[in-house]
Amino acid sequence: MAIAPNAPVAPFGAIAALRIVTAVESAIASVHAHLRRRRTIAALRRLTPAQLADIGFADMTIEEIAETLNR
Repeated sequence: MAIAPNAPVAPFGAIAALRIVTAVESAIASVHAHLRRRRTIAALRRLTPAQLADIGFADMTIEEIAETLNR
């Protein structure tokens, strides 16, 4: 007689629900990242080139700086 291992079984629909929740969380995170990037760019555009050089961002564009800061 063979012994079958007791494998836990997910409740009906649990995997689909998990995938939906994960997709929604990912979409929300993407929106937050986009908004954070826009706020960073707006704040950096208010700085003068001398101020950007003072904080070490003289050789980068504002978009590159925002990308670096929001990783």
